[in-house]
Amino acid sequence: MAGPPRTVDVASTTPAPTPDGTEGRARLGVVVLGAWPLLLSILLLMVGSGLQGALLGVRAERAAFNSTVTGLVLGLYYLGYVAGSTWVPGLVRAVGHIRVFSSLASLASAAVVIHGVWVSPLPWMFLRFITGVCVAGLFIVSESWLNDVSTSRTRGSLLAVYNSVVTAGLAIGSLLLNVADIGGFVLFVIGSVMLSVAAVPVALAPHEAPPPREYAPRSIRDVIRSAPLGITGATLSGFATGAALGFGAVYASRAGFGVSGASTFIAVLLVGAVAGQFPLGRWSDSTDRRYVMAVAALLVTVGSGIGVGATVRESFVGALAAAFFIGAGSFSLYGLSFAHVADYVDPAVMPATGARLLTFNGLGAAAGPFVASAAIGMVGPEGIFHVLGALTLPFVVYVLYRLTRRAAVSDERRAHYTPLATSATVGSLDELTSEISGVELLDERTPDRRRRVPLPRSVRR
Repeated sequence: MAGPPRTVDVASTTPAPTPDGTEGRARLGVVVLGAWPLLLSILLLMVGSGLQGALLGVRAERAAFNSTVTGLVLGLYYLGYVAGSTWVPGLVRAVGHIRVFSSLASLASAAVVIHGVWVSPLPWMFLRFITGVCVAGLFIVSESWLNDVSTSRTRGSLLAVYNSVVTAGLAIGSLLLNVADIGGFVLFVIGSVMLSVAAVPVALAPHEAPPPREYAPRSIRDVIRSAPLGITGATLSGFATGAALGFGAVYASRAGFGVSGASTFIAVLLVGAVAGQFPLGRWSDSTDRRYVMAVAALLVTVGSGIGVGATVRESFVGALAAAFFIGAGSFSLYGLSFAHVADYVDPAVMPATGARLLTFNGLGAAAGPFVASAAIGMVGPEGIFHVLGALTLPFVVYVLYRLTRRAAVSDERRAHYTPLATSATVGSLDELTSEISGVELLDERTPDRRRRVPLPRSVRR
């Protein structure tokens, strides 16, 4: 019989401080080494999810779905994600992390296979909603464990590793479109297998399940009053990433770039997401963050203009350039919006505020594919870029207006930017960002102490 689960004692394996500053890097290495089963699960989840999302778009085109119907199918995934983020925590408290993870992985895997067996709009809508609920639950469990094996010194760096794994998984999943015929059943099987196998590393991880944490809710009205620009930015980021990531494969297919072009378009979009977050985030930590939010939105506007011209000229290189700019701006805007809200909100309520930001981000992501599909149906493939440009340019004007209504926070009160994944990719990162947001959490390894990363106190208007 197997012995009791082993826990990774990060503190006991941490090297002594060194004068050259290598302690932090060594400590992060220990944490990543201890968290590799969880990171592997997340990678497999994102490969399966990325493949399924790209596959359904081009397969819907092959099955001659109406573009509006395709938008509904793809958008319901994000509604399911928002619903799952709300429902699953209660289920975890009732039956535990392991049971929830295993059950949801099995259900999500089955949903992928049924997509391939039953190619019809209504079943696909229901299955995409269920898939969104399942994937939200899978990430809630995984992120809880990642939070448990990290420390306040390594959590920010672990977030960067986490986002890199997420982006790599999505990119690999989209590129897998090229390994088999999209009209067949093989790609559905591959996606199903990835989701099923993702449960194995977590189920066998040598860590005890962390206790579920609850945070006091915060009303939407209070969040909007605290930082209206942050809510608007989070919603716009969700819309742009949902439209580009959810409907990008359909756009590339309609534009005549083929399956290979569709997978490459999504991959370049994600490369842009990684390339944009770090320079924009670092810049926002040293200046009024609202200017950087405007720049991020402008990147999407510029990418949209490039995309319209590239589609008309049938230039695949131009379309990839558009994808890069849109990815760099839209994905960065969510982290910038989160940090902007943290500049003005008391740290104690930031986790609950972050949950509200995720809700708005998810609703925007759900609307993105639907609106993009309607625009493509009316004006052609370039319609997706018309919509993105029509929304991001007014946001820049709104940022300029907000600059006249509220003073910038002082340097000592400015929060630190953290690259966050949107609901269009993974989810809330609530467990991982809770301490970065300044809230105190009990450290299970040292239960007599609490650890906290200080952030700015609230700034009154």
